[in-house]
Amino acid sequence: LSPYPAAWTFLHNPEDPVVLKIYGAAFKPEAHTLDPGTPTVAKDSLKIAVSDGYLSLLEIQLSGKKRMGVKEFLNGYKLHELAKLG
Repeated sequence: LSPYPAAWTFLHNPEDPVVLKIYGAAFKPEAHTLDPGTPTVAKDSLKIAVSDGYLSLLEIQLSGKKRMGVKEFLNGYKLHELAKLG
C-alpha cells in the first residue's frame, strides 16, 4: 500500500504493458482529433488525450519502479507509437 493518494491506469505499450500510477497531473481543455488515451510527447512533457482536452502528467510511477517526474520517465522509457493509456 502507498501512503500517498494516486490514480492508476494501464500503459498498453505493445512491447512492455505496465501499471502506471499518476501522482500529479494538470488538465488543459483543448480541441483535438486524437482517440482518448493516446499519449503525445513534446520535449519534456507527456500529455494524454481525453475527450475534451489533454491531461499533462507531472509525476508518475511505473510498477516496480520509483516515483519520478515525467522528464526522468521520458529519458529512460521508450513509448511505442501505438501506446495507449486506459
